[in-house]
Amino acid sequence: MRNPGSNGKKFDVKINFDKIVGQQHVKQLLQQILEGGRLAHAYLFSGSEGTGKLATAARFAQAILCENAEETPCGACKSCLQFTSGNHPNYMLVYPHPKAAKDVEKQSVVQMIKEKPYQVKLPWNAPQISIDSIRELRRNLGLKTFGHQRRVIILLDAHKMTREATNAVLKVLEEPPPDTYFLLISSDQENLLPTIISRCQLVQFNNLTDEDILQSLLAGGRGTESELRLVARMARGSMRRALQLVETGAGEMKEVGVELLRTAFKRYSEIAAYGAEIAGKYERPQLKEILESLILWLRDAFLLENVLQAQAEANLTNPDDQEKMQKFVSNFPQFQYRSAIKEVETGIRMLEKYVQPAVVLIVMMGKLRKYAIKP
Repeated sequence: MRNPGSNGKKFDVKINFDKIVGQQHVKQLLQQILEGGRLAHAYLFSGSEGTGKLATAARFAQAILCENAEETPCGACKSCLQFTSGNHPNYMLVYPHPKAAKDVEKQSVVQMIKEKPYQVKLPWNAPQISIDSIRELRRNLGLKTFGHQRRVIILLDAHKMTREATNAVLKVLEEPPPDTYFLLISSDQENLLPTIISRCQLVQFNNLTDEDILQSLLAGGRGTESELRLVARMARGSMRRALQLVETGAGEMKEVGVELLRTAFKRYSEIAAYGAEIAGKYERPQLKEILESLILWLRDAFLLENVLQAQAEANLTNPDDQEKMQKFVSNFPQFQYRSAIKEVETGIRMLEKYVQPAVVLIVMMGKLRKYAIKP
């Protein structure tokens, strides 16, 4: 039975990262750690939301516990079967939840973590990891392990620990039990105590590239390359955001964004009516996506006007809209694209500051029409 970390023995074992998007440097690091035979007692997986921290942590945890000596996790040994069923006695998952959380809610979170780690969304408002959760963890750590000695604990959203919980975790990290490995996950490292960070080996996750996201979506049969290229650009390095865009319809967001631009050149009464209509139809996150898609559309139009056609076409985010953009460029040959894009970016910031959405859209459209003619 393979037992990495107990005596420094090296193992010729390959970690199966087939479901992890991008992050080649992380995969290589974790591979080297497992091959080297010496695991640190604690790792901090840090990076923006949607970059694969939880998915990678779960796969690494399963690999540590796997009994296969060649490829891990093998998915076939007793340990892997227990892990995938959610009943591994030596694997613990700690995540933010209120004391009053219902069992069915907690079970749904565990199920989502197992099946859709890139799309996990906790069903509670501003939950925290309480001292009660850490006390339960410490009680479990005092119990004898089952089957073999290795044990893995994942702390999801570690930056959401209460002060009491943080201090309790710190004590455990200062004197960790043997053959016990902690994987802390955080998208807000600045809100972790420096003493917690100093006791972990940092594993930094980068924002995903557009190409990483695109290839993953294509492999999953999520849509056409043209549709998904737009999604990948709008996702801003987050696989979670990309999957949300696929579900909500990035194409619809784009069409609404283009219609906002078209309406900007109509009468003010129509601008006001359409702004109010869209503000009432979509939530703030969707409105931001609409404006972000409009920025990408305007950048494409700018390329068509200012770059050689072959080069522009090779870099379009919205190639299916090329005819529409060419028409826009022809109709408004003096359009001030940079100023217009800055105006839309201002609209996004105003939405983030909770300015009334209808006001944001109406003001933005009113200003966009002014950029059709250079002063």
